[in-house]
Amino acid sequence: MTSPTLRAVVVGESLKAGSLPTASAGMEDRRYRSRLGDQTEIEIIELTVPVEQAAALALELSAVLKPRFFYAHLCVRVWDRDVRESGYPPMTVYPAATPDDQLPPGDVLDKPSARLVLQWPERTPAGALSLSTAGGQRA
Repeated sequence: MTSPTLRAVVVGESLKAGSLPTASAGMEDRRYRSRLGDQTEIEIIELTVPVEQAAALALELSAVLKPRFFYAHLCVRVWDRDVRESGYPPMTVYPAATPDDQLPPGDVLDKPSARLVLQWPERTPAGALSLSTAGGQRA
């Protein structure tokens, strides 16, 4: 039985010195060019991270990332296996001041300038309650 892994996705331009931290040695799977919107070309770096090494890698990544604009994240391997190729959830962006009762059902990600609502098909069943109807309970 193989040990559980996470998937790490890093935008190469988000790295301060342009290179991955030493904790990622031997984990890199592939690199490829992509676009953010219509203009910004970026490099995506994907890694397979053994669960027992994920915390150390996350700490090292946090130390080498630029403070703004791009990102890196670790995600559960199940997402990589089952969801990646099926597309992403519908996402709606609302102004940061939008009250809970005016948001549709879904997972809410509050950012300083906006509220993002993601509606994963398996997590947002038909007839789901809005945040206000659900008593403010978030998934």
